[in-house]
Amino acid sequence: MANGKATGREAVASLMTKGEIISGTTGALAKGVWYYVISRDDTSLIPANVGIGRAFLCSKAVAALAAGDSVYPLSATVIGFTRDKSLNASKTVTDATTDLDDEADNISDGLVSRTGSLTGYDTKDTATATLKAAFNHSIIATAGAAAAADALVESEISTPKQIVMIDWTGREKVEGEDMLVDIFPCIFTSMDTGASYGSVRTLGFNFTVVASDDDGCKPTHFEGPFRAPAA
Repeated sequence: MANGKATGREAVASLMTKGEIISGTTGALAKGVWYYVISRDDTSLIPANVGIGRAFLCSKAVAALAAGDSVYPLSATVIGFTRDKSLNASKTVTDATTDLDDEADNISDGLVSRTGSLTGYDTKDTATATLKAAFNHSIIATAGAAAAADALVESEISTPKQIVMIDWTGREKVEGEDMLVDIFPCIFTSMDTGASYGSVRTLGFNFTVVASDDDGCKPTHFEGPFRAPAA
């Protein structure tokens, strides 16, 4: 980054998977791992000023949590097909102009709506397959051993709330360098594929951010120094 500027090449989109919940005095936090806060003790050892339902990058290992602390650790799987990422935020306004006003007046309820898209070239990887499965009743065949039939697995169309991270400064980060991240639960609302002569097969998804997932994980915008996982 130069004076806060970065190229689009640096941005990386990932699907986030929650691990087993960590809680109580037997729980520990590892440096360089993302966590979602689920509960806090009055004497919490979770970093201060991170509210319940928000995500943070752990900058220093914590050997044991307080009795009432609980967090979900997160692991990232890069969404391999993406080239272009967008995240749009808006607030609605209502015309409140009356005869008392000399100019048009508006009011807002302050609620933020977020939508976005991930587009690129179709590839074969786990995260891409997960997104496709939400839009297709699928039968996936895995080659069997010699002289054995292929194994078939059927999956229904689904509409899960999935956690996505867009790390706008995600490539070749150095310990302590500034990073800019949006992490959020969302519902993928559309998928489009295309193929043209002389071009790579395209793939794209649109999504709508939701207030929280079923475990209370909420959208979080994070800015701060990058912390690499401990070796």
